[in-house]
Amino acid sequence: MAQRRHSRSRTRGSVAASPHIIVADLEATVSAIAQRIASQPPIAVRFAKAAIDAPTLEGSYRLAAEGTAACLRSDDFRETRLAAREKRPPVDRGT
Repeated sequence: MAQRRHSRSRTRGSVAASPHIIVADLEATVSAIAQRIASQPPIAVRFAKAAIDAPTLEGSYRLAAEGTAACLRSDDFRETRLAAREKRPPVDRGT
């Protein structure tokens, strides 16, 4: 069976659009993703990492649901909503 190549062109911000990524593009993309993750509330990042590392799909879903509930109850969530109303960046404390 012949391997099929993607005919779509890459779109900005999309890693999966093309299997042929230039190393410089890859480094810039990885750096941008890392910066975006680092800018997120710590509680959300902790639960996301735990869900990714879960040994089963069911465990991953459970941790994602628990993480969502914890995030919605967190001080960081309240701070994010307040910051949006005040048109300023949020100050996340991980609580």
